[in-house]
Amino acid sequence: MFYMNKGKRHASYRIVLAEPNAEIRRLFKRLVWRVYHVRARDKPGRGVILAFGVNMMRDLSQYGPFGKMNWVAPLVYMDRRAARAWARSYFDGDGDVRLTSIISKCKVRAKSVNLLGLESVKRLLWSYFGIQCKIYRREKPAHDNWSQAFELQIFNKENLLKYARLVGFNHPAKRRKLRRIVELAKQSRK
Repeated sequence: MFYMNKGKRHASYRIVLAEPNAEIRRLFKRLVWRVYHVRARDKPGRGVILAFGVNMMRDLSQYGPFGKMNWVAPLVYMDRRAARAWARSYFDGDGDVRLTSIISKCKVRAKSVNLLGLESVKRLLWSYFGIQCKIYRREKPAHDNWSQAFELQIFNKENLLKYARLVGFNHPAKRRKLRRIVELAKQSRK
């Protein structure tokens, strides 16, 4: 998540990654240093890592809006390699893997209150990788002031195998589950 706080003396620009997995936080820390020469601060007790830097924020903000309700995949800036990295990163953060013993019930999913954002992810997956997916409206919010949530689902053996081969995960637990889905797919005859 991107933040810009305007204080009395100066503005503070920061990126916050909320991620309980220490390996992913370390990866983020290395990437921020390699690309922007900014030292990220890990807060393991809170499950977040923070990076502060005006140049980093200026660079990243040119690729589109970054709010909970208005982010989109920056398709106009992508080639296939960038699309793979972006999709992998997105699903590492906002995705999950539904693993069952029946291949037809396994899914890679991502939830969001931003329907437009999920539609751009769907376009990215189809345009660059030929992966079909569907977007479903989640149950009605429990409170009137909560936003409607949506879920993008990648399912069926063919699409899950394409996702595993062409996109995949950096996140260790999600990568293990996806590997198990690939094994199930190889065992199934359908």
